[in-house]
This record gives sequence, C-alpha cells and structure tokens, in this order.
Amino acid sequence: MARYRVTELSYIDERLLEPGQEVEFTGVPGPNLTLVEDNDKTRAAANATVKAALATEAKTLKATRLDADGKPTDQPVDGSESLESLQLAIAAVKARQTG
Repeated sequence: MARYRVTELSYIDERLLEPGQEVEFTGVPGPNLTLVEDNDKTRAAANATVKAALATEAKTLKATRLDADGKPTDQPVDGSESLESLQLAIAAVKARQTG
C-alpha cells in the first residue's frame, strides 16, 4: 500500500480529504495524489498498479501499438509496453473515437 499526499479536495475511501492531507491508497492514483513514500519498493508497487490498469484499459479499447511516428500498427497491446506507450496507445484510440 502506497502513501500519497492529496493535492486537491478529494473524496477517497468514503472520506473527504483536504489538500495536504496524506492517505494510504491501493488503487490507481489520479492527478490529485502525489506519492509521498518515495522508495524503490513503494514506487515499483505503485507503477505496477498503474501499468496493470492501463494495460486493461488498452486491451478493452482494443488499442494497438504505435510506430515510431505515433501511428497505430496492427500489433495489439499486450501489457508489456512501457507506461508511456500504454498511455499513448489509449490516447490514440480515444482520439480516433472522438475525431
């Protein structure tokens, strides 16, 4: 379980938290949470949680890997990609859906 500092008024685990308060959180942290415990084990656990959630979302959206120019390929995302690659693949699918 990772420890985070709240950056904006947030409702987490049935509690209303003010900016500056700290909370232990096991889910996927949003932009309203900043990692407080900055050690390798905690960071790795937090990154693994985020990566798993992104990989699931990418697979649900049927995202494909992107080439060097940022264009979709025919290779499906399998979860082995970096966090950044997964985020870009998801963004590309959402852009195509709305564009």
